[in-house]
Amino acid sequence: MKEPVFQTLPNIVYAGRAAAGLYAILRTVCRDAEVVVPANVCPAAVYPIVYSGNCPVFCDVEAPAGNVSLAGIRDCVTDRTAAVLVPHMYGNPVQDIAAIAEFCRDRDVLLVEDCASAMGAQTDTGMVGTFGDYVLYSTGHAKVLDFGGGGFVTSAKCLAPVETVLMELPLPSDRSRAIEREYAHEYRRYLNTRKPLAEFSGRDYFQRDFREMFLIRAGEEYMSSALSRINCELPGEIDRRRRAYDRWVNMFRELVCDAGVEIYRYHPTGIPWRFSFFIEAGRRQRVADALLAAGIPVSDWYPMMTELFGDTRVYPTANALGSEILNVPLDLSDDEIAKTCAIVASSFANGKD
Repeated sequence: MKEPVFQTLPNIVYAGRAAAGLYAILRTVCRDAEVVVPANVCPAAVYPIVYSGNCPVFCDVEAPAGNVSLAGIRDCVTDRTAAVLVPHMYGNPVQDIAAIAEFCRDRDVLLVEDCASAMGAQTDTGMVGTFGDYVLYSTGHAKVLDFGGGGFVTSAKCLAPVETVLMELPLPSDRSRAIEREYAHEYRRYLNTRKPLAEFSGRDYFQRDFREMFLIRAGEEYMSSALSRINCELPGEIDRRRRAYDRWVNMFRELVCDAGVEIYRYHPTGIPWRFSFFIEAGRRQRVADALLAAGIPVSDWYPMMTELFGDTRVYPTANALGSEILNVPLDLSDDEIAKTCAIVASSFANGKD
């Protein structure tokens, strides 16, 4: 029998976005506690920790996948730790997840598995989303399946308390959507500087209260259709993403022949999110600017923003990955891929900035 491409834990509740699901989980299980998160995580996963009355504790990650490891988590867990958030970054499954789950059980620490970008991925020991005490999924912007928003929580635990918190949240509104557009604009503006947050003139913007944007509940239409849409659309989307990634890899190998560029590699059972590559910081800005000028929608998710949450410590691997990575959409045409490769290759012909 063919293996399923998507498997949830038995109980499920829906949210307006995965961030709201995380907020609801933490509101029901802890207060004034520490929650361990990777230093390279999207800030959208950190704001809900703060809003729930808890404190994020950051840990470094491992190269080249950018995922947390058991060793990194072990070093951060204290008597105040209530939960650990483990994202499968970029759709690449955390290979330590079974050992992390066992460690968390032994320490009586909740494991929240973040599958927002890894729906349908697998590890060598099982499908992602089957290891956590609570599991988060997203169908928002740039996720494996983009339904224009929405997310959900699954668990083997009773989710009635989580659902109660979620149902108290407001539905998306014109105001929340306007805040989201403004936030996306400011975030892109920051990303385009390719500088540390401390050097960004608009850094104070990210200190605002974004509860109206992050803490929303799902509408009835989404709740009634999300799972059936996922089961229908996910197999084809996984296949499409893997084929698109392979096409990128083949053209990149052929057209960009320089040891200074490293392709971001996926585990065979991972789900490619975007085509990403690492390029030394000295030339990354020039490459990114040239790609944008050529109409290629390039990004550099995720820069380290730990300072935003009061943490000025150094996380060498997360910082190095964040300062060298560039991401481009998987679904570009062959001409656009060739144009991207030519721009990257020319940066070596022209030398460093």
